Amino acid sequence: MIDSIKGIMILLSLMGFILIFGSERASAQPSTCAGDANDDSTTNVQDVISTINEILGIAPAPGNPDCNIDENVNVQDVICDINIILGISSIPVECPSFAEDIQPIFTNSCATVGCHSGPMPSFGLNLEEGQALENIFNVPSGERMGQDLVEPGDPDNSYLFQKISGNPEFGHAGPPTNPNLFIDSPELLQLIEDWIQRGAPDN
Repeated sequence: MIDSIKGIMILLSLMGFILIFGSERASAQPSTCAGDANDDSTTNVQDVISTINEILGIAPAPGNPDCNIDENVNVQDVICDINIILGISSIPVECPSFAEDIQPIFTNSCATVGCHSGPMPSFGLNLEEGQALENIFNVPSGERMGQDLVEPGDPDNSYLFQKISGNPEFGHAGPPTNPNLFIDSPELLQLIEDWIQRGAPDN
C-alpha cells in the first residue's frame, strides 16, 4: 500500500505537465469499466500510468481511461483514478461484470413470465439475456420523462436503479413477485449501483 501511495505521489508531480494534454473518447457503450485503463477489472496505479500514457500520446490505453465519463481523457481522469484507489471516491475499486453479475439478477428476478420477458414484456422492456443491455443503456424511461433507464456513471439519475431501490418517488419497487428482493438482498442492489457507477459497460 505504501509503495502504491509513493507511486501515486510521483504521478501527482507530473500533473502540472499533463494539464495541457487530453484526448477525446467516443460516447458508445464501453466494454470496460470507466477508470479501468489497463483492462484488468480493477483500478490501481497501473491504470493511472495507462491513462497518463494516453494523455501524453505515448500509447493508447487498452481499457477505458475515461474515469469520470465525460468523453474526454485528461488530468481529471487521473484524479478520478487516484480518488478510487485511495478510497476517497464512492466508486468501487473492483468492476462488476454485466454478464456475470448483472444479467443473472435480471434473469432470475425480472426476465420472468408476465414481467420483463417474452414477446410482450411489461412496459415494453425486455430484460432477457442478449437483449437487456441494449434495452436499458442510455434508453429513455417510458414512465419518467427526461430520464434514462440507465445513465452511465449516475445511479441517482438512472430510472431503473431508482425504481428497484424503492425510491417512493418512482412508485412500486419491482419485481412484483418479490418486492422486497433488493431490501432483503442489498448486495444485489449494490452490484447494480457499482456497475452503473463504473459506466454500465458491456463486460
